[in-house]
Amino acid sequence: MAEPVTLGSRQNEFLCTKALARHLNLSASWLEKARCRGEGPPYYRVGSKILYAVVEVDEWMASSRVIGGAHHG
Repeated sequence: MAEPVTLGSRQNEFLCTKALARHLNLSASWLEKARCRGEGPPYYRVGSKILYAVVEVDEWMASSRVIGGAHHG
């Protein structure tokens, strides 16, 4: 399993697409398609690599939360 790229703290942890897909229990394909549609969690392109900041993914997840059938975000 790929380990997150860490630069000192959780605030600086990054995951590649496959690792994030495992973390979120989604397919890598869903994340790739979401990127193409301009949806999904924010990401960074570093050369040919796509990286996701764990803190930003957590924020994206919180903003996607649905309570009682209504979207709050």
